[in-house]
Amino acid sequence: MKHLSIGILLLSAVLSTACDDGRIPEKAVDLTENGRVAKVDLTISGADSWPEGYIVAVAGFADNNAYARVTKDLIPDAEGHVSVTLKGIPDDVKQLEICTINSLRRRVATFWKMDAPTTKDTISIRPDTPIQTGDYVIVETARGVECGEVVQGVKEIADSAVPKALKPITRMADSVDVRRMRQNREDEKRAYRTCQECIARHGLEMKLVEAEYTLDRSKIMFYFTADGRVDFRELVKDLAGIFHTRIELRQIGVRDESKMLGGLGICGQPFCCSRFLKNFQPVSIKMAKEQGLSLNPAKISGSCGRLMCCLAYEQKSYEYLNSITPQVGSVVRTPDGEGTVIEANPVAGTLKVRSNVEILAPRVYKLTDCVYLRGGKRAPKAPEPDNE
Repeated sequence: MKHLSIGILLLSAVLSTACDDGRIPEKAVDLTENGRVAKVDLTISGADSWPEGYIVAVAGFADNNAYARVTKDLIPDAEGHVSVTLKGIPDDVKQLEICTINSLRRRVATFWKMDAPTTKDTISIRPDTPIQTGDYVIVETARGVECGEVVQGVKEIADSAVPKALKPITRMADSVDVRRMRQNREDEKRAYRTCQECIARHGLEMKLVEAEYTLDRSKIMFYFTADGRVDFRELVKDLAGIFHTRIELRQIGVRDESKMLGGLGICGQPFCCSRFLKNFQPVSIKMAKEQGLSLNPAKISGSCGRLMCCLAYEQKSYEYLNSITPQVGSVVRTPDGEGTVIEANPVAGTLKVRSNVEILAPRVYKLTDCVYLRGGKRAPKAPEPDNE
């Protein structure tokens, strides 16, 4: 017997002809499946607010088919509780859904869904258990349905910080999903070697970076870098004949390559791009100049050969500090009299000043002990009150 305990993580589907409360807002669905039998136990509200001819039901769907192969109406009691058993689920049913269907059993709105299990493994997905770091979950991405590991638990953030394209977690991953994901990782290694052999056979000037299966193995993607455009039409034909699935080749940049492969930077830490950066910010040599760094490309470039992304992290702070610090050549008044700035350290907030009194050697003063008088390429700005 299979035992499934499933939580509805996102319930938001609205039909233009139905009321807004014609949805399932409750949080728990317990689904037990013995062979091809499903037992559903949940609480719903607003099921009777849908127009005549529309029914809230548990339904099974085949791939790429909007018409349910098997359904069971969800008719709640006075307290909104429903307990039904869906029997006779055909072998071609790939997905189970809590949804609204019309009189033809066509899907109108989906409130919750899961892949119909094909094995007798025990699957447990509990809505009352918070998602924690290290858990595996099923999510929808631009590449398709994927299984991923949670690297940060649930936390509250401001609405303004929520990405517009944020998608819900479909469900917690079960043991079948995890095994499939791990098997895909192994098969990706073989696919990578096979693709490399095909590239060499066709004599294409491209560097293969990574091969990646989608969770359901409906597509395999090959990422590569190249100096220019590559005609890989014949390569795609060969790969499709070998793997018998959809083939997609994507050309990426050298920064994307480092992000995918990972590694350690000169700071000794894993690459920022592979840890937390979502988008690459523009980085220029001007940033290195303003931060007083060596302009030697070997010292300010990452493993990708481009300027290090971390140059942009403190750029705004350096711009502010430089704006309030007298430049080299400025004349300032110090506790020892007037002098000329020969060295400035904006981060430490110090100035090295050569006094106009010849007998005094150059000394280092705090920025707060100096008053700008004249000279330099520009006059410094007054510090902001909160940053003094």
